[in-house]
Amino acid sequence: MTSTQAKKQLTDFLEHHAFQPVLRAKPDRFSPAQRDELTDLQGRTRTEVERFRGYGSAEAVVINFRRDLHSAKAREVQHRLSRLGLPVLPEVREDFEALANRLAVSGDGS
Repeated sequence: MTSTQAKKQLTDFLEHHAFQPVLRAKPDRFSPAQRDELTDLQGRTRTEVERFRGYGSAEAVVINFRRDLHSAKAREVQHRLSRLGLPVLPEVREDFEALANRLAVSGDGS
């Protein structure tokens, strides 16, 4: 499998399990106050999708996924998503890491 194919599988996984549920969330499921937050989070999620799609390799996807698990900015967004009952990256970490291992993408730069 090529790095391009591995990158596509990894980004598709993230889109399906973490990003699309946020983007497909219906505002009418939320209170008026939560709708503004949902709109903001959906915009941030669209940016994340493009960021992950833009990485040049499967390695870069794995490295940046791991960084996002620990960055202060990402944790704040994850907290906000969690308050709305939406999926967050730590919830898909184990399955994402298993996929990366199956694809032989270590994310350690080697």
